[in-house]
Amino acid sequence: MAKTRKDKRTCQFITNYNDDTFNEALWYVNEGYETLNQVVPTGAGLARHLICSRQVLYNWAKVHPEFKEILEIMNTEQEVKLINGGLTNRYNYAITKLMLVRHGYHDKVDNDVTSLGESVKPVVELTDAQLMAIASSATK
Repeated sequence: MAKTRKDKRTCQFITNYNDDTFNEALWYVNEGYETLNQVVPTGAGLARHLICSRQVLYNWAKVHPEFKEILEIMNTEQEVKLINGGLTNRYNYAITKLMLVRHGYHDKVDNDVTSLGESVKPVVELTDAQLMAIASSATK
C-alpha cells in the first residue's frame, strides 16, 4: 500500500517518463521550486518533487531531448540565482561558492605560460644563439 504526502500525490517511485512527468518538471523549473520553498532549483529538488532518484532524471535526459533541455534550463536558473544571491549577500558565501563550482566557476588562478598560443620552451632548453636572438629582439 502506497503512502500519501500532504499534497495527496501517491508516493510511488516513478520510473516511466510521460507527458505528466515533463509538465511537472517544467512547472518545477519555472515556478515550482519557489512554491515548494526551495531557494534555487536543483536536481535533488526535482527528483524529490517527481518522487524518483536523480539517476532516473539523468536516464530520462539521455533518452528524451526535451527533458534534457529542462535540466539545462534548471541549471541555468540555478546559476543565475546563485550569482545574484551571492553578489547581494542574500546567500551564504561558502555555499554559493561551493555550488558555483559545478557551473565552472573557481577562485584559483589559471597559469598558462604561452607565447601567442604556443608553449614556451624553458630557458635551459634554448641554445646560446636562441637566447641572444630573444635578447636582441627585446631591446628593439
